[in-house]
Amino acid sequence: MVALSPATSRQLGFLDAEGGEDKVLEMSGRKGIGVKADDLLDQLEVRARAEAQERARARNLEFGEEELERLAKQIANAALRFFMIKATNNRVIAFDFDEALSFQGDSGPYLQYSIVRGRRVHTRLAEAGLPDRIGAAEAAALPAELWSDDLWSLVVEAAQTGEVAEKASESLELSLLARQALQTAQAFNTLYNSQPILKEPDPQLRGVRLTMLQIACRTLEALAGLLGIPIPERM
Repeated sequence: MVALSPATSRQLGFLDAEGGEDKVLEMSGRKGIGVKADDLLDQLEVRARAEAQERARARNLEFGEEELERLAKQIANAALRFFMIKATNNRVIAFDFDEALSFQGDSGPYLQYSIVRGRRVHTRLAEAGLPDRIGAAEAAALPAELWSDDLWSLVVEAAQTGEVAEKASESLELSLLARQALQTAQAFNTLYNSQPILKEPDPQLRGVRLTMLQIACRTLEALAGLLGIPIPERM
């Protein structure tokens, strides 16, 4: 079952903009309350475009018109898909524009940004003339003592993805995949800030962190593929 949050209900014109209603609004054909998926995506694209432009200005990025249009569609797609599956099957989904499009929360754009962020590290390593990939044999030869608990925690989290995917398939509970993607993305973003790769002078420690990066990116990309979430080139 799908409903609309009070804020989204007002934004779509189902509630008085000045009203004080604070309850979710459930879809009702009898009452004429319903939102077509195409209309919802159109609204999401408009808002995603504005958000992308604002973030680009803050980070001194420039998007061409065609790239901006493509990015808005990708973000809108991810926002809707992730929001619709992150709740368990027995819960009412109260759709909310701001929550769905958040780059910092439990959302599709957050998953997209995590992947783009990881890929950017590979690019910056290559630009700096440093190894941007590490092979399995090389990674296995790195000293075990360099693997801190938080790095191992991410590896263990990623290793559970296959089992989670099987459970989601068997139970038709896709929220398990969304939760796995969120937990992996959160772990990666924490390590991104606490375990820098590009500025690490020790080649062995940099290799350990690069291994973590590859595992995180591969896992997040696989989950995005299972969830049907497109991955932008940049955000």
